Amino acid sequence: MIAIVNIDDNPRPEGDHLYAVYINKKEICRFTHMREDGLSQCLFKASKAVAHSAEVDKLEGILKQVGLGNK
Repeated sequence: MIAIVNIDDNPRPEGDHLYAVYINKKEICRFTHMREDGLSQCLFKASKAVAHSAEVDKLEGILKQVGLGNK
């Protein structure tokens, strides 16, 4: 299951909201989105956030391999 969930503390019809992307029950990333910008923009931002998260994970893995990552 892939889900994009509005996790904002104050959901409302308009304005900037916080969203999370989940695969199964694991949170992959978070991003913000203006609800009035519509679904296509929300999906675009979700895809960008997922791609960014994957790049960060990859870089963290490289840093760990060379002994510079979090321990």
